[in-house]
Amino acid sequence: MFPAVKHEVTEMSVFETNIRFVGGLLSIYALTGDPLFRDRALHVARKLLPAFSTPTGIPYALINVGTGVSKNYAWASGGASILSEFGTLHLEFSYLSDITGDPVFKEKVTHVRDFIRKLDKPNGLYPNYLNPKTGKWGQSHSSMGALGDSFFEYLVKEWVQSDYTDTVARDMYLEAMKGVTSRMLQKSRGGLTYLAESKFDRLEHKMDHLACFTAGMFALGSHTIPSADPNHMTIAKELGHTCHESYARTSTGLGPESFRFSDGMEAKALKASEKYYILRPEVLEGWFYLWRYTKDQKYRDWAWDMVQSLERHCRVEGGFTGIQNVYLENSHKDDVQQSFLFAETLKYLYLIFSDDSLISLDEWVFNTEAHPIPVKNRNAFYRAAPAAVVADFSSRPRSVHHITPSSPSPLRVDFSKHHYSQRALFSWTLLPQYKPTAAGRANFSINKGEKVQTPSQSAVQKMNNFEQGVPFSRSHSLLPLSARRESIPRVSSKYPKSHHRLNPFQFSAPRYSQSPRISQAAPTIIRVPQSVVLSSPIRGRQLNVTISSTRVSGSVFSLPPYGQSRGRFLWDRFSPKVSQQSLDPTGHFVWKFDSI
Repeated sequence: MFPAVKHEVTEMSVFETNIRFVGGLLSIYALTGDPLFRDRALHVARKLLPAFSTPTGIPYALINVGTGVSKNYAWASGGASILSEFGTLHLEFSYLSDITGDPVFKEKVTHVRDFIRKLDKPNGLYPNYLNPKTGKWGQSHSSMGALGDSFFEYLVKEWVQSDYTDTVARDMYLEAMKGVTSRMLQKSRGGLTYLAESKFDRLEHKMDHLACFTAGMFALGSHTIPSADPNHMTIAKELGHTCHESYARTSTGLGPESFRFSDGMEAKALKASEKYYILRPEVLEGWFYLWRYTKDQKYRDWAWDMVQSLERHCRVEGGFTGIQNVYLENSHKDDVQQSFLFAETLKYLYLIFSDDSLISLDEWVFNTEAHPIPVKNRNAFYRAAPAAVVADFSSRPRSVHHITPSSPSPLRVDFSKHHYSQRALFSWTLLPQYKPTAAGRANFSINKGEKVQTPSQSAVQKMNNFEQGVPFSRSHSLLPLSARRESIPRVSSKYPKSHHRLNPFQFSAPRYSQSPRISQAAPTIIRVPQSVVLSSPIRGRQLNVTISSTRVSGSVFSLPPYGQSRGRFLWDRFSPKVSQQSLDPTGHFVWKFDSI
């Protein structure tokens, strides 16, 4: 569980939280298979969803994770959203939907991408600012560095991560690069290729250190998109060379935050505010891709030179620090060790000197914080959730289904794609704090042939003539009647049963937060949507388990004490293979706990 935080101090960047926390947790889940990290990523990502509640669906930049209140930076073109922020969510949110089965995350970022795809692009360029209320671009400023950079990076990486099926991302990338190469790509008098910034239809001949990632982006696009411009690989090499020159022309061997080009100066910083180095990775990132694709030894040589410069000028007793002026041999240090030093800079350095099979670019893509995300269909670590979560017990004339709310639940079933026997008895679960909002109508057989018809969008579900003591629900889409979901619903019946729903993807309400008060004589039926880890008050107890929906009985499992390795349900039969690392049932089973 995450510790409690004070609402007034929990304002966080949606972009930074996504690329660092969500992206990092997703990488750990892919590499380890431990659902703890998937669930934590899901928990954090859900905290970000209120930021998308704008008239256009373009998210705000900042969110109070305690209250859900969102806003934009006041300085950003009159409160606009920033291209590099709202455009750098797709990789993580799309992958999160795939591994949890919850489509809401992919739906959010797909809408964002579709929205901006339809907008006019001034001079073929994407401006850095977009008003989330009006859907109109802000001030005319386009950049491949700060405020714009990772949006373009994610387009080509979405194409790769989808196993080359996301043609929308591919086409948007190619179209964007046409504008960039025709308008912003420049050549200095000394022959250095660089990417200028466009401001109010005029070029500012300045390139950010952040923009040096484009050497890797052009190389990746050239290698993975057959229809890419043949010159893109040449552009990648030239940009990698220019960024190296920005390092080589300093006294420290480290590059400035940005560098300029004019008649009398090339690849050097002009202003004092541009001369610092804060352990940034973008130059190394470009060299990493160029090494992987060309095997030109100079990229390893340049990387080794940087290692020595880091050791000489940034190494201190407690780690590494940035420096204030790369043109001074003994520059003042800023006494800050940035987190991306470990996430990106040192990682790319290590990978440049590693074998290509370590985080192969055929099987992984890096998010913009260098957290590796597996490529769909090409990487066994992708760990996608089952396409449909349905329990169908044909051994008895009964089929048990548990449909949770469309937002934020990951467990939804499209009934139009499934056909059920009319002879089967269907049980549904509708939690009392929800109402259905499904459009359209459909008939389902309930309890010995009775028909329950789904309501229109404005109607409320009527639950008539259903078997007492059996959880009942129907919803294609559900919305909460109340924002509070803290009570555990109980269903009264003629039998001494108490019904509880454990949702592994929601860390607050439905899980036991205190020792359950359950009569020793009354068995408890608990619905388990997917792999579940019980919270601390139940850990260490041994429970006798009966699967009431099948003929299996007598299963026993024990949960370890809190803080140790997490317990797993053990299955007798009618289940997938179980390992200590993961449990991914293909359906929802009802467990009967005879004693606690």
